[in-house]
Amino acid sequence: MVNTIKIEKFTGKNSFNLWCIKMQALLKEQGIWAPLSEQLSKIGKPMLELQEEKTHSLILLSLSDKVLYEVCKELTVVRLSHKLKKLFIMKSISH
Repeated sequence: MVNTIKIEKFTGKNSFNLWCIKMQALLKEQGIWAPLSEQLSKIGKPMLELQEEKTHSLILLSLSDKVLYEVCKELTVVRLSHKLKKLFIMKSISH
C-alpha cells in the first residue's frame, strides 16, 4: 500500500514555522532529509546527489507560485532553505 502524505503549500500567509515542521517530517518520511541534516558524511556521494535532487524538488512543489517565484533561482537545498528562512522568518517575527 502506498502512503500518500500531502501538506498545504506554503503561501507566505500561512505559518512558515508550521510549514517547516511539516516539511521536515515529510522529508524524513520520504527518507530524503539527509541534505538538510548533520548526517551528510554517513551516506555516499551518489546517494546524496539523488537525495539532494528529490529534496529540492519536493520543497519547490510544496510552495505556492508566488513563493516559488521568489526562490526559484536557488539551486541547492541548503541555499533554498536559507532563502526561505531569510524571507519568511523575519515576516513571522514581525507578525
